[in-house]
Amino acid sequence: MVRLRVSWSWPKYFSSTALAIVAGFVLQACAGAGGGDSGQPPMNIAGNWTGASFPGCRSQGGEHCYHRPISFVLTQNGDRVSGSYSCPVGNMMCGTDNTGNVENGKMEGSYLRDLRVTFSDATNCMYQGQFTADSGNGEYMCFVGGGRIAEQGGWHLDRAQ
Repeated sequence: MVRLRVSWSWPKYFSSTALAIVAGFVLQACAGAGGGDSGQPPMNIAGNWTGASFPGCRSQGGEHCYHRPISFVLTQNGDRVSGSYSCPVGNMMCGTDNTGNVENGKMEGSYLRDLRVTFSDATNCMYQGQFTADSGNGEYMCFVGGGRIAEQGGWHLDRAQ
């Protein structure tokens, strides 16, 4: 019986930089594949929505979850979503700025991607999540100067009647 010994190594033209670039493209393609209903028309979420955010929690359940009432008035043009945000005056954890502008949201089927709420004090929050005709659920992150995460949690909205 003859045994062959095979030795293999990366060709010299595959530098570590080239491999890092290829890995970056693969990760970006994988990240873009999740969440949205690609190929589905954007769901229309225009209208009034009321619900709550849950700082520090991913849903309304859980220990030590604070229930912060919030509302959105959304407009939609194709897949682009904009509008306004409010949190009741005097509500703990709403801060001094209880209203914000909704910008740059994008519907991909029933998935809301990158909806940003900007406030006059330069803070902003990014919302993402899944919608049905009557409700929506997801997660958010709020940022302060320099992109530092100030808060994150879950949210739930119901379409106002």
